[in-house]
Amino acid sequence: MINGQQITMPNDPKVSVIVPTYNRADMIGFCIEAVLSQTMQDFELIIVSDGSTDETEIVVKNYHDPRILFFEKENGGQASARNLGIIKSIGEYISLCDDDDIFYPDHLKTLCDLLDTHRDVGLGYSDAIWIYKDASIKPEVRFSEDFDKKNLENFNYITTQTVLFRRSCLKNTELFNEDPCLRNGLEDWEFFLRFSDNYAFSHIKKVSSEYNIHEGNSFHSDSGYDYNKAFFHVRTQRFQYLTAKFGHFIFDHVDHMYPYHLVQCYLNNGKINEGLEIAQKLQQIYMTYSKNNNKAPFAELVILFSLGISNFAAGYETKANNFFRIIIDHPSYTLIKDQFDEFANQYVNRIPNAGLKALLRKYFL
Repeated sequence: MINGQQITMPNDPKVSVIVPTYNRADMIGFCIEAVLSQTMQDFELIIVSDGSTDETEIVVKNYHDPRILFFEKENGGQASARNLGIIKSIGEYISLCDDDDIFYPDHLKTLCDLLDTHRDVGLGYSDAIWIYKDASIKPEVRFSEDFDKKNLENFNYITTQTVLFRRSCLKNTELFNEDPCLRNGLEDWEFFLRFSDNYAFSHIKKVSSEYNIHEGNSFHSDSGYDYNKAFFHVRTQRFQYLTAKFGHFIFDHVDHMYPYHLVQCYLNNGKINEGLEIAQKLQQIYMTYSKNNNKAPFAELVILFSLGISNFAAGYETKANNFFRIIIDHPSYTLIKDQFDEFANQYVNRIPNAGLKALLRKYFL
C-alpha cells in the first residue's frame, strides 16, 4: 500500500522508466520517490546498478513497490546499464532518468499525452531546470529549443531525462552505443541523432524535471572524461553517415556552421593536418553542391564563412583569406551586404582569438 492506495504490478505497463545507477545510494532515493509520486501511475520502474559497491541495493529494496524492478551488472557505463534496463522492460513507452535527477509529478503524464495525441511522433521531450549544488549559481533552463535536426548535428540540446519514446521505434534505431569513447558522456546525443534519422521529434515547452549539477557529473573537468575525444567520435561517425547517405546534398541536412564545428573537433584533438584535409574535402563537396543548387544567398555565404574560419583555426590564414575574398567578390554579397556583415560582426564579438577578429574586421567592417 502506497499513500493509502493498494498498488499492484500492471501486467502491461504503459511506461517503463529506466534508471541506471552507480554508487549513488545517497541520491537515488530522491529519484525513486519522484517517480513513485507521478500523477500517471501506469509504469514500471527499472533500476540497473552498474557495478555499484555502496548501499544502492539496500536503498532500492527498502521501497516495497511491486513496480520497482532491480538488476545488477558489472560496471560498463551508463549506455550498457540503460540497454539492460530497456531489454528487461515491457512498457509501450520508454522514459529515461539518471539517478541524480528528479521528475516533477506531471512529467510522465505530460509526455504520454504528447505521444498519445501525436501518433506520427517517435520521441517527445520537455524542458528541465538545471539545479546547481553551488547555491551561488541560480537555477536555469539551459535548453528550451523546438526540434531542429540540422541543429542537432552540431550539438545536443535535449536533456536525457526529459524524453519519452516509443519502444517500437527501437526496431530501426537500436539501443545506446556502448563504445568506450562515449562512456558516460555523449552516448545520449549519439542515440538521439540515430533516432532522429528515422522518426519525428516533438518538443513541449514545459519544465517537468530537474537536472542536478554537482561535482559528480561527467562533464566536470576533474571527472577524467575526455569530451573532446567523444565529440570527435560522434562528429566523424556522423560525417561518414551523412556523406554516404546524401553525398554533396549533405549541406541540405546540416546547419550552415557545420563545417566549422566538424573541423574544430579535429583541431581540439590535435589532428591539425587531418583538420585541413577535412576542410578541403568540405570545400570540394560544397563546390559540387553549389553548381547543382540554387541555395539562398545568405546560407551559401555562411557556408563559405564557416570554411574560412575552419582554415584559420587550422593555421592556414592564406586559405582563410581566400574564402573571405570569395565572399566579398560573390555577386550575392552586394545584395545582402548589411545583413551578412551584421552576422559576421556578431561572430566577431563572441570569439577570443585576436588574429581572427582582426581578419574578419578587415573584410566585414
